Amino acid sequence: MYFLAQVLKAIDIVEDVYFVYWGGVQNKDNIPKGLDIDSMGIELYEYTEILDTTDIMIEGTLIINQEITTAFRNKGCKIVSFRMGTDYLMDMEKFVYKLSGGRSFNGVRYDAVWMSPHLFNSNRDYVGIMTRSPVSVAPFLWSPFFLNKQIETNTNNDTYPGFGYKPGKRAKRITTLEPNISICKSAFTPILIIEEAYRRDKSLIEHAYICNSFEKREDQVFKNFIGWTDILRDKILSVEIRHITPYFLGRYTDIVVSHNWELGLNYVYLETLYGNYPLIHNSEFLKEGGVGFYYDGFNAREGASQLIHAIETYDKHLDFHKEKHQQYLTQFDPLHYRNIAEYKLLIEDVMNS
Repeated sequence: MYFLAQVLKAIDIVEDVYFVYWGGVQNKDNIPKGLDIDSMGIELYEYTEILDTTDIMIEGTLIINQEITTAFRNKGCKIVSFRMGTDYLMDMEKFVYKLSGGRSFNGVRYDAVWMSPHLFNSNRDYVGIMTRSPVSVAPFLWSPFFLNKQIETNTNNDTYPGFGYKPGKRAKRITTLEPNISICKSAFTPILIIEEAYRRDKSLIEHAYICNSFEKREDQVFKNFIGWTDILRDKILSVEIRHITPYFLGRYTDIVVSHNWELGLNYVYLETLYGNYPLIHNSEFLKEGGVGFYYDGFNAREGASQLIHAIETYDKHLDFHKEKHQQYLTQFDPLHYRNIAEYKLLIEDVMNS
């Protein structure tokens, strides 16, 4: 939402952008310190404070209800839902596995739903039909603002060698960063990729760190899976807790192996590329941008070939990859002229609806 606010503030027809809260614990006094809103220059308003000066209410991290909707609509305000997560796939998982939570529908109708491009294929009709609202693609936004703050935090740590890929080693340390809380982003395919590459040439892999998996180490399915791998038998694989990305990449990582299902854009990918680490991925979006080492879908054998190819060639062409990464990441900058223009069109469409 911070990146969205940045691009909105840069649009010539936008006068002010407010961050608002309502009810419960969502108030100024108990915002988590880790969010560090002061560094973002954000001021928070209770929604009643800005009812008279708001033309568009954008629902983001809080789900708007009928009461709030009515309050804004009575002032002639338009209502937009900005969808940043894969509601459809996560709700399907919660339904199938009888889990609590989910992005509830409560009868609120929106003048528009904005959705990141990697969510559009699987989420468009789920959200659009259920809310009876038009759905549009909104540009994906990212900048290294938060990443750089974490890098600065770790700079004085004696065990931290700094963020950024360091060439020279033949045997590489491989890391997976998938959260392992959904089938959309899990370590299963990356483990298969690493295992297959290790079987082909054991000299190429020094270690495989499987982050966000430590709490699942006793899960029978997971134990049975990794228990038959050479990388565990040879003590190459270790299960790890959740880590701050720039610290773990700087301290323990040479290559990142990833996998997604209908989530081809996420901040971890962009943070990896920003640090110029080789990224093995199956993202059609990154493939189109010509960055990283692409394998198709769930093809772990192709992924293993790409991992070996990265190990053998990346250092030789490091300057080329750095240039490609920089060019690719520029398009996500909230202040990029194309993002400003596209969000201006989205606003104009809403106001004219």
